[in-house]
Amino acid sequence: PLAGEERVRTWVGFGSAKLIEQAMAWADIDPNKHEECYSIFLKHYFTHLTDNTTLYPNVKALLKALKHQGVPVALVTNKPGVFIKPILDHFDITEHFGWFLGGDTLVERKPSGLPLLHCCDAIEAAPEKCLMIGDSITDFRAANNAGFKCALVTYGYNQGVDLATLGADVVIDDLVELLI
Repeated sequence: PLAGEERVRTWVGFGSAKLIEQAMAWADIDPNKHEECYSIFLKHYFTHLTDNTTLYPNVKALLKALKHQGVPVALVTNKPGVFIKPILDHFDITEHFGWFLGGDTLVERKPSGLPLLHCCDAIEAAPEKCLMIGDSITDFRAANNAGFKCALVTYGYNQGVDLATLGADVVIDDLVELLI
């Protein structure tokens, strides 16, 4: 039987290797087959990268406004780096990002603060002057670990956590709220 979207959504956000590990455990597949299953997943994912992928509301409006204001923007994800640019290109938003880091770009990934600190070092900004916009406890912890301010959206892959309980600087229903 299928695991179902609701269950799988709680697996998203910790990196694809962990997602496969959780899926294998749920399906009672021998953990020794992880490398084989992960390889199959990566090939399939790359082939179908944008099949059901959509942008959240007002992403383009926010990116356009930040670009207009000269605000440097980075994309930090736990997704393997090879997938980032094709997705951004698909939505014609690559140009809005000064750089992007995948979960395999540095020696640590979110919830470590290292990827965020790497970005603020690149623009010589103090961490407390930077904002992490995310949708999960992983994003919140990364922001907290880096000393960033944190805005969490109420939609996305929250791993079943009520984001309002985490203590983010702001929890919003729409990215446009950041422009007000």
